[in-house]
Amino acid sequence: MMQKFLILIIPVMALFSCKEAKKTELETITIRNDQTKDVLNKPIAIKAEQIKNLPKAFKIFDNGKEIPYQLDDFDKDGKWDEIFFLSDFKANESKSFQIQPAESAPSYSPKVAVTFAEIKPPHKKCYNALRVRPLDTVKASELYQMEGPAWENDVVGFRNYYDQRNAIDIYGKQIPDLSLAKAGIDGQNYHELDTWGMDILHVGSSLGAGAIALKKGDQIYRIGNPEKSSFELVANGPLRAIFNLNHHNFKIDNHNYQINHQISIYAGVPFYESTVTVKGLEGDEELVTGIVNLHSDTLYTLEPDSQHLIFATHAKQAEKDTYLGMAIRVNKSDFVKTLDLPDKDADITSSYAIVLKLKENTPVKFRFYANWENQNKKMANKDYFLKSLLQ
Repeated sequence: MMQKFLILIIPVMALFSCKEAKKTELETITIRNDQTKDVLNKPIAIKAEQIKNLPKAFKIFDNGKEIPYQLDDFDKDGKWDEIFFLSDFKANESKSFQIQPAESAPSYSPKVAVTFAEIKPPHKKCYNALRVRPLDTVKASELYQMEGPAWENDVVGFRNYYDQRNAIDIYGKQIPDLSLAKAGIDGQNYHELDTWGMDILHVGSSLGAGAIALKKGDQIYRIGNPEKSSFELVANGPLRAIFNLNHHNFKIDNHNYQINHQISIYAGVPFYESTVTVKGLEGDEELVTGIVNLHSDTLYTLEPDSQHLIFATHAKQAEKDTYLGMAIRVNKSDFVKTLDLPDKDADITSSYAIVLKLKENTPVKFRFYANWENQNKKMANKDYFLKSLLQ
């Protein structure tokens, strides 16, 4: 994950209570915020090998208050690989988190979710489904709820068109409830404003909300028709959700590329994160992501710190004539340039494109932000939105 400050994980220490009658062993993890400002909702991911002698069931406490966490088993071998939790930090603060044995593993209300299901009842999960290709006789809209995988947290939601469009759309949310599992099925129309929100972005033939493409020479290629594209669920809450979109043998000029687009989202933030890895590079390729600009005429550039750049738009870009702020945050070391793609006569149109460096089998990371005025009325103000991106 892209971070503006370093997290220092101090090796685990064994502590004991002062009670003579019964001693309880605790594990303590110390995390340091090296930033000179407060940080809210900071994601903490700690690998299993960094913590020794954990009990089978445990709880995590921050200054005596239990905090939710999740254990993620990335290689699906039945053993967890990372502990993940969230915490607020003051400027230059070091915090100690206590891990205490519990009678049973705790359960927490989910704040994130991935939904990928069949559109026809009983709406079975379809995680093993291959992406619809242009030659298929059926469309994604006829097979999949929301036309493909969708992901959300308590702030915002997104979806990927699981076909040759490969664009990303935004679901604006008016309430924090996880709502996408019921979107677009059983009579619900996500193109009309519901209590929870709606599909707010007009994507067209643009990159939408952070979709990816490859640039080779002067040509930009949508990741539209690989030999095969597949979905892989990695983690699904309660605090963090991760999945992979794997594109096999994407061809440019009779040369094949293997592309992995990993998408992650965690609770309480107005963005998701992309990690893109490409194999088969010949040396002149670049990664492209972008923001649809059908209803905006200005791309703002911000420099939140010495390591990152943010490119943002703010206008009445959402449905119902409402304000929507969108932004992409990239590592400055990856950045090449921005492009304003044409409105017509191109495969990808109406987008502010962000061009990034690519190296063979080396991950490139970026964030995509979406702030809708119906979710936070203050986001109708451009200056407030741009300032929020610097927090």
